[in-house]
Amino acid sequence: RLQEGFSHGSAGQVEAIGDYKFGWGSIKPLLGVYYSSSVGWNRLRQDAVADYFPAWDLKNPSTIDHSTDFDPAAYPISTLTRSVTHNKAAYAVFNGSFLNERLFAVAGARYNYADSQTDNLVNNTSGVAYTTHKTTPQAGVGYMITKSVLLYGSDSESFVQNAASLTVNNQPSGPAKPTTSQGKG
Repeated sequence: RLQEGFSHGSAGQVEAIGDYKFGWGSIKPLLGVYYSSSVGWNRLRQDAVADYFPAWDLKNPSTIDHSTDFDPAAYPISTLTRSVTHNKAAYAVFNGSFLNERLFAVAGARYNYADSQTDNLVNNTSGVAYTTHKTTPQAGVGYMITKSVLLYGSDSESFVQNAASLTVNNQPSGPAKPTTSQGKG
């Protein structure tokens, strides 16, 4: 059996920031966009009747055969898949300070969109195209009780498109579900 994986990807991100001061406080916005793309190939060669190497007794080094070379081309390709994934996001976060920088607040959101598809190149069939999207919020507030003590509370969510492709019986069955989490502090 010989299993190989190959992939390449690219990503880009652009952000803009600001700092605005008013008589009642200040606001510092952050706006951004993100894009990534990846393509991966998975190839599996295996013989229907595997040529198993002799069993090794790890307690007896004389049973270990180090000449286990084989010709990969002699084994037929049983799995050959291509997976394509795109991730896109737009986000905004606003940090504010008020009451002579004793009260702090953060509020933001991120919109995530992802799509992926895994194709079976052995029998030239396309897998199910998968798309998902979610807006994840973030909010927090803090109050400086003293110059060295900040009382802070927050709530946020995260979302990541899972790049893993699931297979059943060596055939692509689609991507894994996105990873999500929620944090409160």
